[in-house]
Amino acid sequence: MARGEGIPAEMTGGRGGILLLVGVVLALVMSLSLARMDERQARLIVPPSPPAVANLPSPTPRPTLALPTATSTPRPMPLATPGTTLMPASTPTSTAVPIMPACGLIPTGWQAYHIVSGDSLFTLSVRSGATISEIQHANCLENSQIFAGAVLYLPPVPPARPPCGPPLSWVTYVVQ
Repeated sequence: MARGEGIPAEMTGGRGGILLLVGVVLALVMSLSLARMDERQARLIVPPSPPAVANLPSPTPRPTLALPTATSTPRPMPLATPGTTLMPASTPTSTAVPIMPACGLIPTGWQAYHIVSGDSLFTLSVRSGATISEIQHANCLENSQIFAGAVLYLPPVPPARPPCGPPLSWVTYVVQ
């Protein structure tokens, strides 16, 4: 068999080989640059904000200082006696308390549902259209374990769409 017989001219060397090499290098450079851009975009994603926090003063006892009242005859008073110490008034401290909606408030329109064997929060959320966290919060669930026979409140199941038919402008044609 002679050299180059049955092989396309581009693959036998020369300009075709160089073009193939340049194409491969360009594809490699493009894929690496796209990967770097994806990496940069992942860093730009804003992390979820923490829940709102209200600073409430904590009740701390404050000592009160008794101030002398003016009398009719002024007398010199010592500023401090050897056995007394003045206590500075303490400042109230703030305690962070997260503000969360109350657990167990069933949204309007939600209905009681009796869990059957095979149900999971995922399947119930897909069926009802509510998120898993919405179902957990409305029913005061701390984890995703549910048991058959228990009652959960779920939004009503959306009505099923009727299957669509052909457009009204189509004409039925029967092949004979």
